[in-house]
Amino acid sequence: MKVIFCCIGACLIQVTQAQHQRQEVERRLSGTRATACESDSETQIYTGYFNVSSFVEDYREGRSFNFQMCPKGVFDEPLALPASFQKETITIACADPNAVCLWKIDKGSHLNMEDNGSLSLNVQGVSFQGATDSSIRIKPKSGQSLISFEGCDWSENNGYAVINAVEDESSLNFTGIVSGIGGSVGSTGGTISGPELEQETISDTTNNVDDNTTYTLGGRFNKDSETVLPGNQEPSDSEPTDSNRIASTKLELKNCSFHNNVVNQSIIFIGSIDIKIDGCDFVGNEVTDSLIHIKDEGLHDIYDVRFKDNRLLGAVPGIIFVSASSRFNSRGICGSNNQILQNEVCNGTAQQLTNTEECNASDDFGCTTECSPYDHCNECVSDTEELFALLEDGGNIKLCENTVFDIDFFNKPLTIGEPSVSLGCESNCTIKGGNKQLHILDGATDVSIDGISFESSSDVSIKVEIDHTEPADIHIRNCQFRGHSGSNIIRLLSSKEVLSTDEPIEAKIEIQNSILVDNAEQIYMIENKGLDLSIDSCKVWGNDNSGIVGVFGGNTIIRDCQSWGNNFTQGLFHVSGDSTTYKVERICSINDSFKGICNGTHYSSCVEDRTRTAECNGSCEPLVENNCSMPDCLSTYEELQIAMILSPGDTYVICPDTIINLDIG
Repeated sequence: MKVIFCCIGACLIQVTQAQHQRQEVERRLSGTRATACESDSETQIYTGYFNVSSFVEDYREGRSFNFQMCPKGVFDEPLALPASFQKETITIACADPNAVCLWKIDKGSHLNMEDNGSLSLNVQGVSFQGATDSSIRIKPKSGQSLISFEGCDWSENNGYAVINAVEDESSLNFTGIVSGIGGSVGSTGGTISGPELEQETISDTTNNVDDNTTYTLGGRFNKDSETVLPGNQEPSDSEPTDSNRIASTKLELKNCSFHNNVVNQSIIFIGSIDIKIDGCDFVGNEVTDSLIHIKDEGLHDIYDVRFKDNRLLGAVPGIIFVSASSRFNSRGICGSNNQILQNEVCNGTAQQLTNTEECNASDDFGCTTECSPYDHCNECVSDTEELFALLEDGGNIKLCENTVFDIDFFNKPLTIGEPSVSLGCESNCTIKGGNKQLHILDGATDVSIDGISFESSSDVSIKVEIDHTEPADIHIRNCQFRGHSGSNIIRLLSSKEVLSTDEPIEAKIEIQNSILVDNAEQIYMIENKGLDLSIDSCKVWGNDNSGIVGVFGGNTIIRDCQSWGNNFTQGLFHVSGDSTTYKVERICSINDSFKGICNGTHYSSCVEDRTRTAECNGSCEPLVENNCSMPDCLSTYEELQIAMILSPGDTYVICPDTIINLDIG
């Protein structure tokens, strides 16, 4: 009973504290339209507004410049900030710093700003949805304004652009039907200029406000009327000219996301202002222009931005377009699976060239540009079709853990033909099936394959085919090859005959720390015909074929490899002809069967011994060093598996302090 009493007492105290907190908030907010609001947790009381109109009334009366949005509020009204009534620093944020407040309208813009040259606006933690015009419209002016968005999200907006900051409004098409996308583009909500009109009173509720209303911090105006300004404030009728087009207003976007927006221009369309974009994502958007279009002069910084699954429908220069008059800095930009319908579009940043006479202010798209492609985003891939597409583009590709890529359905191999490609996995990634699994072609000058399991090909798992036109380095590390039944596991071919050691061999293939287990090839597991091959620290367990390596040209060196429980019809290694460089060091053979032919390297006098039989005259060079033995205990899943294959039903000793990860099987 005592314990129950303590629990009830604690609960009662908590309720009392919450009630006291609410009363204190309401007392402090006396005279304003802000009120006490709760987050989803129901345990914290915040100061905030439940709609746009309440904040507008307080702002106009000078009671508040801080638009804290209640997490449970309904924000479905547009807001305009005319230059004539910008008082102090304005903050728009979700009252709960751990929440995101939804601002969803059904037409027009969320924020319509006419810069007065000294505006300071900070927006945090707001999700903008439903705009049919530009969600954020900024009419810039020379000055020192700073407009920033942090932790905000834009999704399911339609119209001209998501963020639109251009100097010349006449160049923008704010009304009409968007061709090819569907849906009408709504009005901006009115004109921020005109004669002084009588101020209207905003009702305490929004129930009697018609749908045509946009709230401004200087009054209220309807779409078919002019601005209603408070007091004696005169609207500014000055327009920027070419002489004062100085990029001084600054727009900053930090840790924001833009996804599933469909617009008739760009996601971000920038005129004569500076912009800094840091740590933002652009995912699943559809545009008819570049995703980011920087139209005029200014200083622009774009850092750590990700573009993924976007659709670019028009014949535009690139994912980002930067005019020749801009100063542009970037780093950490990546792109993945963006669909660019025009072949000539740059899959990266298109920088306008300064020495191109054809470029002028009205013809951005016809100008010659320099393309800087993006690397693939460092995120994992789990879809086989996406993997095919990404390998064609090149870059660094990471496979998702515990994922199987079955290529049987595609009836073609994965192909690498780009200069720099990295394909890797941290844990348990498998490529299986298919006649040929991975084909590395000319042009693939720097390739890394790391930590992948290749299973069950019917001809060859990896085929490398290079003609020595330029140096190539291909690294296969920490991979496993299991259950293959074709001619080879890895086949290295040179389309140029390279059999003389006097000729330089520039195509280098390294196979390191890899495992070949339980395969049944008709010929050799690894075949080298004309390339420069090194095999280091590999394990060959429980296979049934002619041997480990067949050398038919090029240079081959094999070091520190272990062969255990294999059934070889010819020998560990086979060297055909006398014109290749071949060397083995520290090779260990345990319980291998050689069918009485050669327990080491079989040298053939035939230049092309394609039969892999002892009928071609040759000699056997036994292993010089073979002082190795079966391990006393097993420390990996692979060792346990091969022990069970070689000695089914036996007793298997696991090494102390060992974790056998069964997930990889």
